[in-house]
Amino acid sequence: MGQQKKVVGVVKDAEGEPIIGANITVKGQTTGTITDIDGNFSINASVGSVLKISFIGFETQNVKVTGEKLTVILKEESNALDEVVVVGYGLVKKSDLTGSVGRVKAEEIDKMPVTSIDQVLQGRVPGVHVRASNGEPGGSSNVTIRGGNSISASNEPLYVIDGIIGAGNLDGINPSDIASIEVLKDASSIAIYGSRGANGVVLVTTKRGNSSNGPTVSYNGYYGIQTPEKLLDVMSGPEMAQWQNESAAFRGDGVPPYEETDVIGDTNWQDYIYRETAPITDHNLNVSNATKNNNYFLSLNYFNQEGLMYNSGFERFQIRFNVDQKIGNYMKLGATMTSSYTYKDNSIMKNMVQLPSTLPAYEEDGTWAKYNPLNSNYFNSPIALRECVTDNTRQLRAMGNVFAELMPIKNLLIRSSWGFNLSYSKHNLYQSAELPLNIKQGKLGVASVDTSFPITFQNENTVNYLMNFGKHSIGILGGFTWQKYLNEDLSAGANGFTNDSNLYHSLEASDPNKRNIDSGESEWGMISYLFRLNYSYKSTYLLTITGREDGSSRLSKGNQWAFFPSAAFAWRASEEEFIKKLNLFSNLKLRVSYGMSGSQSIGAYAVWDKLNSKTTVIGDNKVIGYIPVLAADKNLGWEKTSQFDFGLEVGFLDNRIMLEADYYHKRTSDLLLTQELPYQTGFKSILRNIGSVRNQGLELTLNTVNIATRDFKWNTNFSVSFNRNKVLDLGEKDFLDNGIGSRITVGEPLGLFYGLKYLGPWKEGDIPEELSGKYMPGDARFDDVDNNNVIDELDRQVIGNAEPKFYGGIGSDFTWKNLTLSLFFDYSYGNDIYDLNGRAMDCGHGSNLYGRHRNRWTEDNQDAYLPRAGSIHKNYYSMCIQEKNEAGGCSLFVHDGSYLRLKNVNVQYNIPLKNKKVLKSLQVYGTVSNVFTWTPYFGYSPDVDVEPSATRRGFDRNVYPQSRTYLLGVKAKF
Repeated sequence: MGQQKKVVGVVKDAEGEPIIGANITVKGQTTGTITDIDGNFSINASVGSVLKISFIGFETQNVKVTGEKLTVILKEESNALDEVVVVGYGLVKKSDLTGSVGRVKAEEIDKMPVTSIDQVLQGRVPGVHVRASNGEPGGSSNVTIRGGNSISASNEPLYVIDGIIGAGNLDGINPSDIASIEVLKDASSIAIYGSRGANGVVLVTTKRGNSSNGPTVSYNGYYGIQTPEKLLDVMSGPEMAQWQNESAAFRGDGVPPYEETDVIGDTNWQDYIYRETAPITDHNLNVSNATKNNNYFLSLNYFNQEGLMYNSGFERFQIRFNVDQKIGNYMKLGATMTSSYTYKDNSIMKNMVQLPSTLPAYEEDGTWAKYNPLNSNYFNSPIALRECVTDNTRQLRAMGNVFAELMPIKNLLIRSSWGFNLSYSKHNLYQSAELPLNIKQGKLGVASVDTSFPITFQNENTVNYLMNFGKHSIGILGGFTWQKYLNEDLSAGANGFTNDSNLYHSLEASDPNKRNIDSGESEWGMISYLFRLNYSYKSTYLLTITGREDGSSRLSKGNQWAFFPSAAFAWRASEEEFIKKLNLFSNLKLRVSYGMSGSQSIGAYAVWDKLNSKTTVIGDNKVIGYIPVLAADKNLGWEKTSQFDFGLEVGFLDNRIMLEADYYHKRTSDLLLTQELPYQTGFKSILRNIGSVRNQGLELTLNTVNIATRDFKWNTNFSVSFNRNKVLDLGEKDFLDNGIGSRITVGEPLGLFYGLKYLGPWKEGDIPEELSGKYMPGDARFDDVDNNNVIDELDRQVIGNAEPKFYGGIGSDFTWKNLTLSLFFDYSYGNDIYDLNGRAMDCGHGSNLYGRHRNRWTEDNQDAYLPRAGSIHKNYYSMCIQEKNEAGGCSLFVHDGSYLRLKNVNVQYNIPLKNKKVLKSLQVYGTVSNVFTWTPYFGYSPDVDVEPSATRRGFDRNVYPQSRTYLLGVKAKF
């Protein structure tokens, strides 16, 4: 062999994307190296020798050394299931992962017409449970990873978007810009985020310039039509009139309210609340390029979704730009900037479906209906609300960071970044002086304006060093981070507007005696030190040790600092010779991890005693005074979560069958709970670290390549998750009442429904003699737990559980030549739903009723499940709601929320192009979302969660249906 010299080169994939961590060895020698973050490498070799270049998921190539710079393009293998995965402050090959990380790639996101990142995760990542608050455009979802940890604090995961920690509102992020989403679930993965990682971490990486063939212009746009996936079955006018007459006879009211039920009008108020169809459109234009020393990516987005409910909708404008620039051989600079403007018309006709169908939409004089004779109340009809209420939210947002990377010596990378995230939002509300209730109450016009201006700044500094010697590989990461948050808010309201000319733009035009104003400011800061050690021996034995120490201004001195460590070990058994000889496994890896993480989801001033200002009158003067509200525990600390995880990854038939399983056990201690104080202290309560919660479960993922021929491919993926939650300790209490229909109890899971158990109607012969004067056949019967012949709050018991026994998703892709059909299902089994609307629409006191009450108890239908008309109001509503509101839970309103939904059907066709000089690729596609849902639940949607509380899960109000969307789109690249 000739004299050795330094050989340099770059390794890329077929799309021109640099391949990070590719192995380069000189054939026949032990000399080796790996590519850096730009795909570059250098190695000592002689001219004429052969370099072996490999990376898992790509075909290995042998390249002869010529003396010139080498550019190597690796081809992806047909079973490429091993890829580079983003983790906290770094990248790692999936085969080298020691933790549990879920992933959603860009091609999966492109198949779904979603407005927000959280909608992408539903059913696609095991252990991630997503429930929508409702179907409103721009509406949020409740996301939990491996169960809820906290009772008082948030259970939402930490979102990190392009390195910006705690990215906040997700509506301003265009899903089409996302390159990948990684979900960090176990302690080894999340410990690097310390005090904010206990609920899991969602890492969002957006696209960057990667075209190696000059500037590329791409367009992706669609137009679609939405229809309600489902409307509620409610009683018609004549049916409602008949029910009310039966109810009046049952109550002994004398004259029935409706003399002739057959001639009663019939108003389905849903016809005035919802449109039959609503348009949706999305347009994305991208320009990107990549050269040896520079790459950039520019993205423009316009999205507009008109809501199915009148006067609702969501619109977004966004621009995003990023650039990377190499300076010499040792430095790289980069920046990412995103700006967005969103406009949302908020839904204003919630609970309108409760209006009796016997009422007309308009009075005989042509005015809006406004009086309900069934309860002698006035109301605002949906038509009046559409004409008289303006409710919108506007938000301007900017987010970005700049970074500098320095590589002074080989394998040493020093990185510093500065980031910011700021937004200005304004919520406007105006209720016209013509609104019937405003006229009745003498309010005239009512207006309010709320503004919020949060800003986050952060600085992160890390040092990363890689060492390879023989069969050993060591990676060391160390860092220091700093973050500052500030927020200002202002709220003002007024009424007494005599006309509607100025809406909410001129609050000073209101009645001077009917104004209110509120303002506030808050801030907090955090500094952190972090490290991570990765060790690999023969790429078979993998060890990760991670630690982060956080200091927070939210806590008092002596409790501001906490350390969160973790350790993980993985054994790639498939690399062992004795395993290879079995000729059974193409991949076999065992993982185990344990560590600590935390949550600091408390207010910025939780360790300060709180006073609220109040206005009172002394003499003839108004004066401001202050009253104590909340005492502070000066020793308040972090909620801490310890987690154990054991994982198994198995591949068969050259990884055409891939199975991944994880068992986890989490325990959260030092829960933040409010504790009552004696009256003489002057305070009602204090926030303290008491109590603990446990989550344990199993996650399974199965990916298969069923058929792979030249013209036809069929892939499937299946995931299922099981989680069991239990409250272990609540301090000095055995339970906490948690609002209507809910109680938190030691030894039971969070999310339990609590109330009276409905047993069906009383039947002839079943009524005890001592109750014969109180009940009659057909009356609602409840379980008398204490057997004292009195149904009251002492008879409450567990009546349901919002948490599913298991949930997950099923996907399947069929590709024949240039045509691809993709199907995706999501499902949940064993979860219950508490319908808060049931207290009105199963009782019928002045409201409409669900259609299921057609099959109620009557003399001719004594085997019915539902009681006679009027019985629920007499035996439940007036007793448990009017007299003792917190006792208002009832199993009659609890329903099975299990479902299987065909979430998405996508068909795409790549049009063959003979000449690709101008138009490089062209694809047309069609998508139908929310195609069909199989469920016993009669509400709008079974995957619902309308309550903002972390512990009041599975509650529904049936306020906004999910939409079924039909769309057609085109993708083009120039």
